[in-house]
Amino acid sequence: MLGWAIVEQALFEPEICDVVRHHHERYDGNGYPDHLQMQQIPLAARVVTLCDNYEALISRRTYREAYSPAFARTYMQAGKGIQFDPDLTDLFFSQVISEKVKDT
Repeated sequence: MLGWAIVEQALFEPEICDVVRHHHERYDGNGYPDHLQMQQIPLAARVVTLCDNYEALISRRTYREAYSPAFARTYMQAGKGIQFDPDLTDLFFSQVISEKVKDT
């Protein structure tokens, strides 16, 4: 919520504030802060959720090594309809993440 408060105070466009506020919502409604589900979650927030999760999985963290792109794909595909918008997840992996990256 801190990020949302910052962009709201900085007078960003309402659409940008909505993305920042809702990118931790889950497609099944079990996310936060407002427990939105499916199409209630702004489209841009659903896209950012996918990008943010993919990047988090394939990046090294202080507490773990990076996962492979193949693992990230499998993990995120398993979350379709639960954490992630199923149609956007398919589009993300078919159009955004290249075939070379998927199979590494």
